[in-house]
Amino acid sequence: QAINEIQQQMAAPEFYQKSADTITEAQQALASEELELEKLFARWEELEG
Repeated sequence: QAINEIQQQMAAPEFYQKSADTITEAQQALASEELELEKLFARWEELEG
């Protein structure tokens, strides 16, 4: 859900008119959420294996 929200914010045309810091924070938040999701999928595979 967090990934979807960040992606929606970043997809808005006005998003890239914001400050560089705001854009960087959103990009870092997205990367962090995606990494966490990858970890959860890896753990799920471990449990199923």
